[in-house]
Amino acid sequence: KAAGFTALLRVGSAAFVPAEAAAPPVFDWPVALAFLAGLTAVLGNMGAMWQTNLKRLLAHASVGHAGFLLMGLAVLGTAGAELGLTALAFYLAFYAVAVASVFFVMGLVSRAGGGETLRDYEGLARRSPALAAALLVGVLSMGGIPPMAGFAGKIFIVAATWKGGLHVLAFVAGFAMVLSIVYTLMILRAVFVAPAREGLPAVRVAGFDGAALLVLSLALIVFGVYPQPVTALLTDAVQSLLAPGAAPVLVALGN
Repeated sequence: KAAGFTALLRVGSAAFVPAEAAAPPVFDWPVALAFLAGLTAVLGNMGAMWQTNLKRLLAHASVGHAGFLLMGLAVLGTAGAELGLTALAFYLAFYAVAVASVFFVMGLVSRAGGGETLRDYEGLARRSPALAAALLVGVLSMGGIPPMAGFAGKIFIVAATWKGGLHVLAFVAGFAMVLSIVYTLMILRAVFVAPAREGLPAVRVAGFDGAALLVLSLALIVFGVYPQPVTALLTDAVQSLLAPGAAPVLVALGN
């Protein structure tokens, strides 16, 4: 999905840049994309709320994340274009980090003989505190909870939609963020609150596995608290991408 959105970003940045010679559009693509983005974000997060299988929950949540990424494209052709593309790139990068962290933990649990349902993660904090801590950071970031990088990414997206004049979409994004808190709490309740069931395996973390999870978790925390170094680099890249003549205008949907 990350590679697909990267390609879409390249095409979208060209497609939505106004061109003086472009013909009037026959369809209002920006409005349609904004509607699709909001609908995807809400339905994806609502679907995640009803899942008891962690992998399926994350699959539905990924649909919600795709909606937020589409919001970054929906603001192209508006005053929020630069911020939107910067937010999209930031969101995409740290969404990938969070997903890697969460699925890393799931892989270790599975390798130890655990299953994929939320019940299989009950009491994980007592069975493996290190894994529970890594899962906490990854899930909080995916859920857009401060101070993780995922929260910063979502706030940047909301700010871009507001700056671009898509105020309804900004409120929809805020509603989708609230929905994501629900499935986040579902996971954390199983890991930290629910008592461990008998027969669930202990999971040990050592060596490379522990180091990899530590690096991923630190990235989500550090760049959530202090995203400026990353956003500065991304802003420079986006300004080059949006500069006149930087990319051929395929069709001026923004006109």
